Amino acid sequence: MNPERWQQVENLYHAARQRNPQERIGFLDGACRDDSDLRRKVESLLAGDAPGNGSADGPTFTVAPAVSRDPGNLAAGGSWLGPYQIEAVLGSGGMGQVYRARDTRLSRTVAIKVLTSGSVDRFIQEARAASALNHPNIITIHDVGEAGGVSYIVMELIEGQTLRQAMAGGPLPIPRLLALAVQIADALATAHAKGIMHRDLKPANIMITADGRAKILDFGLAKRGAPETGPGLPEATAAEQSLTQPGTVLGTCGYMSPEQARGESSDFRSDQFSFGAVLYEMATGRRAFAGSTEVDALAAVIRDQPEPIGRISLHRCSGPWSAAWPRTPATATVPRRTCSANCRRFWAAFRSRRPHPRPRLTICPRSERPWWAGIRNWRAPGNWSCSRR
Repeated sequence: MNPERWQQVENLYHAARQRNPQERIGFLDGACRDDSDLRRKVESLLAGDAPGNGSADGPTFTVAPAVSRDPGNLAAGGSWLGPYQIEAVLGSGGMGQVYRARDTRLSRTVAIKVLTSGSVDRFIQEARAASALNHPNIITIHDVGEAGGVSYIVMELIEGQTLRQAMAGGPLPIPRLLALAVQIADALATAHAKGIMHRDLKPANIMITADGRAKILDFGLAKRGAPETGPGLPEATAAEQSLTQPGTVLGTCGYMSPEQARGESSDFRSDQFSFGAVLYEMATGRRAFAGSTEVDALAAVIRDQPEPIGRISLHRCSGPWSAAWPRTPATATVPRRTCSANCRRFWAAFRSRRPHPRPRLTICPRSERPWWAGIRNWRAPGNWSCSRR
């Protein structure tokens, strides 16, 4: 989407937002006329908008038709879903509500996510994507089922706090940041090697356990594609591919990649861009791309550069810190098939303070570059050097 087209979408969005829902349909009929792509983009923004909503963990954008489901009084003691006895409510998300429950067959405590709105197919796809990955930093799926018309996913219960809660007091200490960065990068590299893209990585979707282990949650927007290296999972079926139509905006504002914000096709590098935005916030205590509304945050992702870390935190501005964030030079990138593995190796080497081999760089369009592609070379701490192309 070129800047002029984005400005057209943004202006129409603001104009429609000033009208009540009953008036919007007629307004968009006249404003968009035969431009269905323009209308789809504006309606996608309106669908994820909420009054005063500019928070980091605002609603995930999707234009999938909402299907209202009432799971009933599951929070009450003694409620059941199949063999699982509901104990308490843990939280809620874009597609469902999460409960603490007891697995009576195996005598263990689990978490159950119940679908309350959205597509059943996408809900099942979430379970399939997460269950295909066996990694200590990715949530484990135990079961999936339906009881009394209520669809649910059973997963491990993680005792701890979200990364969003962990950052409530400000930037994370560098040792803790690096420990989490290595774990998250390793989890993403494993998922990408299997051909699975998360597409909604953000602080609210990362849990930190009591012993400091990161766990990536919520694969509700996950997509299967060709694996980065080696054999992976089977390609997505036609039904799975149809869950995301061209032009659909999927992700969370402020963390999605520019191509996601434009409604364009995306690959594994979109996850890496989101990872960079999360790391920037972990290091600075500020969002890389912020806005007072959802559409402002989308515009920031597409048009703006994050403020250099050195202006925010002077003691974190040297060495690789100055290059390892969501925006990089337009000419720099790493090979498409090895970028996730290189990302993992970079953060592991950075944490252990060992020299890291320079990634081989190639030329590709700006929209295809990962957030950390500007890294050219660096040496061990005490004699760091880092340059951008």
